[in-house]
Amino acid sequence: MRFYIIATIAAIIGTVVAGTVHNVQIKNALFVPQKLTIQAGDSVSWFNYDMLLRTPIPSILAT
Repeated sequence: MRFYIIATIAAIIGTVVAGTVHNVQIKNALFVPQKLTIQAGDSVSWFNYDMLLRTPIPSILAT
């Protein structure tokens, strides 16, 4: 949550100061858009919408 707030503030400041804010999403293990052209002064914010289940490492392998 803390990172999201900092990234949002940085995006707002970037818009006011100079460049454009570009939004990138991660969905189904893909970046949307897949290509992005940025210029000096632009900022990029990204949001991860993937809710992939992670398989825990069995304790026998963790030792």
